[in-house]
Amino acid sequence: MNMEKISKAQVKFVRSLQLKKVRDAEGLFVAEGEKCVEELRRGFELVYYIQTAEKPTDRPATEKPLPNLPPKGQEFATLIATPAEIEQMSSLKTPQGVIGVFRKNGGLINGDAAKPLNDGMMNGDAAKPLNGGMMQDDLILVLDGVQDPGNLGTIIRTCDWFGVHEIVCSKDTADCYNPKVVQATMGALARVKVRYVDLVEWLVTNERMNELTNERMNELANERLNELTNERMMPKKVRIYGTLLDGKNMYEVMRPASPDRVQTADADRPATPDRQIAEKPQAGPRVQTIIIMGNEGNGISAEVRKFITDPIYIPTYPNKETSDVVESLNVSIATAIVLAEFRRPR
Repeated sequence: MNMEKISKAQVKFVRSLQLKKVRDAEGLFVAEGEKCVEELRRGFELVYYIQTAEKPTDRPATEKPLPNLPPKGQEFATLIATPAEIEQMSSLKTPQGVIGVFRKNGGLINGDAAKPLNDGMMNGDAAKPLNGGMMQDDLILVLDGVQDPGNLGTIIRTCDWFGVHEIVCSKDTADCYNPKVVQATMGALARVKVRYVDLVEWLVTNERMNELTNERMNELANERLNELTNERMMPKKVRIYGTLLDGKNMYEVMRPASPDRVQTADADRPATPDRQIAEKPQAGPRVQTIIIMGNEGNGISAEVRKFITDPIYIPTYPNKETSDVVESLNVSIATAIVLAEFRRPR
C-alpha cells in the first residue's frame, strides 16, 4: 500500500469540506470512522483514505472483512496524519482515527462498473414524474423542511433498516452530505437514494400522472405494456400519507396490503391451495405509497399539505386529552414509528 504524509494544504482542504459551498463546488464529502468509510465504499468512489500512523494498515486476522466490498477500481490516495491533524480535520468531539473523502455521485457499486448509485438524484435535480421511471419502489419517504442534520441522518439510517430506498426532500431540507448527516447514517447513505426537488412541482407532476392512471386504468391493463415501455412505467395508484396533528389515528388508517396482491371479496375465508394460487402477485397496476414528514417545529407546509390523501397522527398513551404529555415527537422517532407500522406484517 502506497502511503504518503498529508500536507498542510490537504489538511486545510479536508477541513473546508465541512462547508456546503465547498462540498458543492468540489463534488466531495467526508466520512469518519473505519466502519462508516468502508460501508460508503459500496456506493461512492473513495478519493482519500486518511489514517494515523499508529493505526494498523491491515485488518486484524480475527476481524471479518465486509462482504461484497468493491475492489479499488480507481486507486485512491492513502494519507498518513498525526492525531493532531486528524483532530483538525474532524467534525467529531472524539475523532476515530480514520477519515474518508468521497466523490459525491460516486463510482463503483459492489464491484461492478455501473451508473453511480446517487447519480441524478442529488442537489435539486428537476422534478420527475413518479410513474416516469425514477421511482422504482412502492414506498417513498418525502421530507418537507427537515433541517436538523442529526435527524436527517437518523432518518436515512432508519429507511435503510425498513427497506425504503428513496427519499425525496424539499430544497430547504438539510444537506445529506453534511458531515453530521453522514456520520448519523452509519453508511446507509450508500444504499438510500436522496434527492432534492421543488416538492410542490414534484407532487403536482405526480398528481397529474395519477389522474392519467385512474382514467386509463382499464385501457392500459389490456395493453401489452412490456413490449412498449419499461416495466417501471406500469401505472400505479398513489396514496399520500402525511403526519398532521389533526390527522386520523395511524393504527386505524394505515392498512397497507402487499402492493402487488389483488384483493378478493372472500378475504376472510381460510386459505386453500386454490386461493393461495389466486393470491400470488399479479402483473398490473400497483399501489404507490408516499409518506410525508414535516419540519421539526412547523410540521408539513401548507402548500404541501394539500396533496395529502390520508392525514395521520401517532396517538399518545394514555390519551393526550386526559393526560399531560409532550407536545410532539422528534421527527426521526416519528418516522421510525410510522415506517415500522407500515412494514408490520398483516
